Amino acid sequence: MDLKKFFSLARSQKEPSIQPLKDEIGDLKYFFSNKELKKIMLHNIGIMTFMQCSSSDFLETTEGVRSDGTWFFDYTSDLKKHDFWLKEKPRKGKCFVLNGYIPGTRGATFLEQTKLLAKFIEDLFPEIKKTDFWKRATHQLAKKSVEIEKLVKKGEYQKALQLLIKLEINKKFRPTFVEIFQQLTAYEKINEKYFLGKEECLWTNTPLYKKSFIFVGYNPHHGTVFTQHRFPSRRAGIGCPFVCSLNFLKKIL
Repeated sequence: MDLKKFFSLARSQKEPSIQPLKDEIGDLKYFFSNKELKKIMLHNIGIMTFMQCSSSDFLETTEGVRSDGTWFFDYTSDLKKHDFWLKEKPRKGKCFVLNGYIPGTRGATFLEQTKLLAKFIEDLFPEIKKTDFWKRATHQLAKKSVEIEKLVKKGEYQKALQLLIKLEINKKFRPTFVEIFQQLTAYEKINEKYFLGKEECLWTNTPLYKKSFIFVGYNPHHGTVFTQHRFPSRRAGIGCPFVCSLNFLKKIL
């Protein structure tokens, strides 16, 4: 299968890089100035159209095997029996994706990451601050933050998680597991390298067991994508990813 059909990449002669292709930039200029586009590209942000299938079907479709015979995914993971693996599907249409994590988010709590995610979005798309959506979303974040912090301190992670997952900023701008999994797999297949270090992980907006969030990284011994889950408290090495639907941006800006 040709992954380039749904993953837009521009490759450099010296160093593989990800950025919107020329035809994509033509479309984006209608919504962003040249200065804003340059800022977007400096953050190593590209455009991806996710395949509309579950992680299980995606792995089967792409065969999940590298040229050296090793697997992309850790097949020993017992998490494959859960709905997020069998049923969760990505958002539709073209999306901005960050190949890495937002600076300063590694080691932060899930709530701290959400606040840094909000700042990152404001820096990336300054005009969003004028929209009704953003005013509601940031008001919601400020209002719920105190309640979430109290719940986490008490160890009431299930209640905290339900509030975190409903935050509009996480719903619209933090990727789910299936989205990160497709992005990691596509990027490696096309560029023949990882965009994450072997000790770097990404915290998704996909919950598990009603009290923890799934994070994704690479197995340092085998190079396979692995999944784990943690309570929304501080965790070293886990960064916050970013995704944004272009259709959503066009709708609110």
